[in-house]
Parts: sequence; C-alpha cells; structure tokens
Amino acid sequence: MRNKSLRGVGRDPRASPGGGVDAAFQVLVPEVLEAFRHRLVESGNPLGTDRDCWRVCKGLAATTLTACAHALGHAVESPPPDPGADRTPGRLHAVLLARDIPPRASVQAWLLLFRVAVDRLGALFGDPDGALLLALHDAVGSRLAEDVRGYDMALLDAVRDAEERSRRALARDVHDRIGSAASLALRQLELFELEHGLSADTDPRLRSLQDAVVGTVHTARDIVGELRTETCTSTLSLRLALTGFAEAMGVEGTAVEIDVPDAGGRLPPGVGDDLFVMLRECIRNALAHADATRVTVTLRLERGEAHAGVRDNGSGFAPGARRGAGLASLAERVELLGGRLAVAGVPGRGTAIELSIPIEEDERADQGGQAVRHG
Repeated sequence: MRNKSLRGVGRDPRASPGGGVDAAFQVLVPEVLEAFRHRLVESGNPLGTDRDCWRVCKGLAATTLTACAHALGHAVESPPPDPGADRTPGRLHAVLLARDIPPRASVQAWLLLFRVAVDRLGALFGDPDGALLLALHDAVGSRLAEDVRGYDMALLDAVRDAEERSRRALARDVHDRIGSAASLALRQLELFELEHGLSADTDPRLRSLQDAVVGTVHTARDIVGELRTETCTSTLSLRLALTGFAEAMGVEGTAVEIDVPDAGGRLPPGVGDDLFVMLRECIRNALAHADATRVTVTLRLERGEAHAGVRDNGSGFAPGARRGAGLASLAERVELLGGRLAVAGVPGRGTAIELSIPIEEDERADQGGQAVRHG
C-alpha cells in the first residue's frame, strides 16, 4: 500500500521530461534535511538537538538521499558537507559515545528519515510502482548496517583511547615517582661513599645495594618505554569493547559472560581488530537468533595462538542444516588469518563456535583470566 501522503500526488512541475528531476532534487534536499531535523527535535532525539551530532547526521542523511536518487536512475550529486563535517558512521558514534547517548538514538533517526523522505520526495519522483519506497528502504537499510559497524568500531576506539591515556598516565607516574626516586637514591649512595671513604668495589653489601638501585632505574626506564610505544591491542580493551557491545544489545533475560585473560595479554593490532569483529558477530547472532538464556565468550592466548569460543544454550541447529551468511563471513575471516574454525550445534541444546588464530610467539600473553557478567 502506498503512503497516504502520496495518494493523488502527481509529479512536481519541476520534474519535467526535459531532465529537471536532477536539478529539482538538488533544490529539494535541503528542505528534506530541514524537515528531518524538525522531526528529530520534536521527538527529543539528540541527533537533532545537539549541534555536533546534527552536523555529522546531516551529512550522512544527505548521502543516504543521494543513494536513493541513484537507485532510481538519477545522476545527482550529494550536497557539499558543512565545513569540518565528517560523514563517516564511526564519527557519529564517537560523538554519541562522548556524550553518553545510547546507539538507539541513531536507529530512531534513520527511521524518521525514511518517513520524512517518503513524504517529501514522493511529489518529485512519484511512486506508481513502489520504486521510491524500495529505493528508500535499501538506502536507509544500508545506512543502518553501516551505522552498526560504525558504532562497534567507535566503541573499540573509545576503549583503546582510554587504555592509551591510562598507559601514558602510568608511564608518567613510573618516571616521575619510581624512576626519579631511584635516581635520587643512587646519587645519595654515591655521596655516602665519598663522605665515609667507602667503595662498592671493596664492600660487597654496598655493591649489592648499588646494583639494586641501578637495576630499579633501568627497569623503570624500560617500563616507561614499553608503555609509551605499545601499539598492540590488549585483551583488556577487547574485553571492555565486547562488554560494552553486550550491554548495548540489552537483551532481557539473557546473561552474557565475557571471560578473557587479564590486562597483561597483548594482541597484534590487526588480529585484535579481527577478533573483536568475529566475536561481536557471534554474540550478536546468539542474542538475535538463538533464543538463549546464557552466552559465554572465552579467549585464551597460548603457544603462539589465540583461542576463542562462543557458546550458547539456545535453539541450536540440526546437523547438515544450511549455514547463513554470518557463518560464511566468519569462516572467510578465519581463513584469511590462517586460522581454524569449528562450529557445532545440537537442536535444543545450543551452539558452540571455536576458532584459533596464529599470533607471533612474542605476543603470547601469560595465561589467566577474569570473568565479567551482564544480564
């Protein structure tokens, strides 16, 4: 059924057979965006009321409308972005995270854009066969999919930034407190030798004390250097990012347990990113489709490999059942990383996904772990 606002509405006079649709679209887009913001403000959505959120949201909305026009066969250009505006979905969610705005605000915004665009673009393009609705559906659907990916990566980036700030603060404390104090102790020890006519060369106790202080100075310098140059993904940041994702999903009645090694575990940057994406998708599928009451995620680093698993107590699947696109994508990612994947399920007894990814031996973390529960 066609939208009520389109009934009896013909093409706008500007959309003449002579090619006026493209130019008319360029004129109409600002009106659509203004109506979009008005609806956001009316509904109390922060993407319309917050200036920085709106700048990013406006650019993303403009590209979505352009994608719709392209799908209808019109070679229109996307309106130029506001100065300094960033149209990447990750940027929008970075702003939302900084303001503690839940991700559902962006989902609600794109659904509002769909309604506004149907009302405003229907008069221009017409919709005798539902082509406009289909094009808008696809364009907004793509925007929502990109939005999900943008939120996930913004979440991981936020955790990394927080971890980086903590490492640098710790490096300053080690340098200013431990390193400086040890250096001062070494100078005091040298003065003590001069004042009392002693020498570490002849006094074993003094030599032992001097070696201990010098060792502390060098150790402090090594720690500071490692903290300031570390570029790997920590298992702590991975745990926090997965925890945040599970909380954002907010599925009532399902407990999610994230069990990964302690903060000392390090992963190469690329492997850390891929593990986050793969485990996130496994959690999403379990929460969305398995009808489970418990989902458990594990990660262990040992013998040059990262071993991860996601288990649920949901509906499972029958042997030989056709696998969806999500599992196919997971298998491709694991194969590209030179790893191994095993998927097992029993109808009514849940699903277990196990994967192993090779990592450099010097990146191997000590075993150990801690669990965090949500639900």
